[in-house]
Amino acid sequence: MSSNSSNNTYVLSLGGSLVAPDGGPNVDFLEKFRSIVRSSVAAGNRFYIIVGGGNPAREYQSALKSLGGSDKILDHIGIFATHFNAYLVALAFDFPPEHKVVLKVEKLLGDADLHITGAGLEPGQSSDTVAIQTALQIGASTVINLSNIKQVYTADPDVDKSATPLANLSWSEYINIIPNEWQPGLSTPFDPVASRLAMNNNINVVVLGSDLDNFSSYINGNKNFLGTVISGNKLND
Repeated sequence: MSSNSSNNTYVLSLGGSLVAPDGGPNVDFLEKFRSIVRSSVAAGNRFYIIVGGGNPAREYQSALKSLGGSDKILDHIGIFATHFNAYLVALAFDFPPEHKVVLKVEKLLGDADLHITGAGLEPGQSSDTVAIQTALQIGASTVINLSNIKQVYTADPDVDKSATPLANLSWSEYINIIPNEWQPGLSTPFDPVASRLAMNNNINVVVLGSDLDNFSSYINGNKNFLGTVISGNKLND
């Protein structure tokens, strides 16, 4: 999948932090996101949108952790949050209430121009992993990541003030920056489980942050977008 030709198929990992940040759903974001996607679909493009859990997931996970919940239980409540957020996005796009947002990736094939799903399928992974699985299922080579992280840095900028943003890096370089293991509620540009799956299957990820003008610029073929492209070969290459 390239970003500068017509009739593209885009796989989006849509961070729940953008759909439902602190204080509830972000109506302004959803309205603008809907407009951009609808215009792109009208131009002949297709979208697979996998929605994350965001702040609701983390709030409920925190509550269950205080009540003694295991990591598996915390993952389950996060999964349910992805479903709820996905219904919000689907209904905003005028999907019928009976629209199924909980689908195994092998059931995503079809002629529809717009697919919206809740990411949660099983514990131990985030919406990022389901986005990579979706890309593999439909034959896409790139996943777009929209979240509150606009670029990958050389280190966590909240911890290391000398960290600098990166426009491009390999999967092996990226995996050396992030935590090795998945934990419920982990906040990182792209989760470690998804990253290894992407690396082993030569899937690229474009981190674009939350700026929807930037997102629109990318899908309209502007190569001067702000973000980070993560790419590379298999582990044994």
